[in-house]
Amino acid sequence: MLNNDSNRQTWNTHYLRDKSKLYIPDENIVRFIQHYFRRFPEVTNPVILEIGSGSGRNIAYLRSVTPNVFGMDFAQNSLIGQPGVVCALSDENPFQDQSLDIVIAWGVLHYLTNEQVDKTLNEVRRILKPSGIFFGTIRSDKDTHLSEVLKTGDLKNGSARLYSDMEVMSLFKNFKNTRLGFISRRQPGEKTIVAHHIFEAAI
Repeated sequence: MLNNDSNRQTWNTHYLRDKSKLYIPDENIVRFIQHYFRRFPEVTNPVILEIGSGSGRNIAYLRSVTPNVFGMDFAQNSLIGQPGVVCALSDENPFQDQSLDIVIAWGVLHYLTNEQVDKTLNEVRRILKPSGIFFGTIRSDKDTHLSEVLKTGDLKNGSARLYSDMEVMSLFKNFKNTRLGFISRRQPGEKTIVAHHIFEAAI
């Protein structure tokens, strides 16, 4: 069962480890931003929020393309040394209505309870501009890696939920033009698979 308090404690511990300090942005976010500017050339400085911004690896890249970048994470220790990042739950968003062009949730939603996911998606719809885009990933039920990490790895004592294709699509029933993709990888020498649904949804 998902436990928010346990997850917060687990992630706070995680962000005290040196291995949590990541500096290279996810390549899929780089591709998305490049594609976004081709689709919306009239938007020169989009306002972007990353939910679950962690150690800030994507924030640093996003700020290289637009000055209007904010982050939020529920783990206080992830915010150390990161200006413009707030400590908040994703379903308790401090941003104004229709104030953002892009919201990113990269590997976040599957750590939330069903109620938190619903509230988070409602908050995303509230804060996005009419032409805004929600972009991110959610862990697939084809994943075999996360369960091991939650048992004995860096995220021991944490919890998460894995989503089927149909379950992911049902999450975005109140969005329009939802597009799904899939990311899967297995590192050399490892037996487990990391698998994510990747989504892009408009309001």
